[in-house]
Amino acid sequence: MEDQLLSMEDMSQIPENTLAKICFDRGIDLDKSHREQVEDLRLWLSISNLRNVPHSLLLITRVQDFSRDVIENDED
Repeated sequence: MEDQLLSMEDMSQIPENTLAKICFDRGIDLDKSHREQVEDLRLWLSISNLRNVPHSLLLITRVQDFSRDVIENDED
């Protein structure tokens, strides 16, 4: 339900600290730029709302992305 409401919001008007909380709750990387966070959030919302994907599956994909980043950093 929250994702449906968020998809109607103007992302550029969301305060920085609120955006950070929204992204954190969805496993979106907070080290990215504001623009990249908004892009990732829009992608999350489009998948969550339009395809009726359970949040647990979305979170698993975020964990896999995080794991891949850690492995790439270890190799460097």
